[in-house]
Amino acid sequence: MNLLVSFVTKLLADLVRGLVLDWKQDRLIRQNTVLKAQLKSRKAISRARQTSDRRALGDIRNRLRQRTNRPK
Repeated sequence: MNLLVSFVTKLLADLVRGLVLDWKQDRLIRQNTVLKAQLKSRKAISRARQTSDRRALGDIRNRLRQRTNRPK
C-alpha cells in the first residue's frame, strides 16, 4: 500500500511540475512576443519622426531658397 501511495504521489508531483514549467514557458513566450511588438512599434515611430523631420527641414530649405531668389 505504501508503495502505491508513493508512486501516485511521485506521479502527481511530476505532473504538477510539468504543468508549472509549461505555464512558465508560455508566459515567457507571451512576454517575448509583446516585447518584439513594442520594439517594432518604436522603430516605426522613430522612422516616421525621421521622415517628418526630413520633410520639415526640406520645407524650411525651400522657403529660404524662395526668399533668396526673389527679384528685388
